[in-house]
Amino acid sequence: HGKRLFRLGNVNPVRRNEEIKSLVFDTQELSIMIMKKIKEICPNAKLIYTFQHTVNITKDIYFVYYLMEAFANRTVVDRKSWGTTLDLAMYKYFGRSLGTQDIAIKEMYDFVALARQGMVKYSEENNIPILDLATTFDNTNIDLYENQLEPSRKGGEIMAEVMTHIIDQHDFSGPSLIYSKPGCTSGPILGIKNDKPWYPHTIPATEPQAATFFQAEYTRKFKRDQSAWYGMYNLFAPEQPLPQDSMEQIKANADNGDARTQQLMQRMGWK
Repeated sequence: HGKRLFRLGNVNPVRRNEEIKSLVFDTQELSIMIMKKIKEICPNAKLIYTFQHTVNITKDIYFVYYLMEAFANRTVVDRKSWGTTLDLAMYKYFGRSLGTQDIAIKEMYDFVALARQGMVKYSEENNIPILDLATTFDNTNIDLYENQLEPSRKGGEIMAEVMTHIIDQHDFSGPSLIYSKPGCTSGPILGIKNDKPWYPHTIPATEPQAATFFQAEYTRKFKRDQSAWYGMYNLFAPEQPLPQDSMEQIKANADNGDARTQQLMQRMGWK
């Protein structure tokens, strides 16, 4: 994966976008073909489609998010140049600011959302539930990963928890639902109707479970922000996140000037 990304990094941005779209289309076509073949062989099979988790950003040993940042900025990464070599060394030892990380994470989410469009539509049309690990996993929490790519025992337990919930609780004769445990927080497993465009760690404000989802995402963001400035943020930050128990409470927090609430609402398209 790292070699393929670096190859794309050294490609003209216009051509790079064309190659990514072609790769996404081929992957979606293959996934749908496999699902159709399974139903052909086992007509009564109860299928669950799984959206893979995104990789961890805390220890970016494969430089995935380094390249996502380059993709977002439409820059070319020439690994043979001295400038790139120096920048990679600085990145390896000092990382990036949270703001720059957010740019890379958004580029990753844009790519993942594009790659899942076809399967979201196919699942909706065929009443197939979706296990959304991209939203379930907190890609800033190293404890959920064995390395940058693979889930740890804790991550695997959460995957099994959500999968078991779908098997035991989902109505396979009913509409497609997208299941997640946002950010692997202590909150409940949520099942959102699959009838709107999907994007990682996002939910429409009109959903009945929107406030619960927002609370989980807010708590996740609060914990990540506490690590800013090499942990010195803790000296100035409040000890506990603000309650986000209802849509009214969320709006009140935003109106009262809580920047974290405002930023999260903007990221989720609520304002």
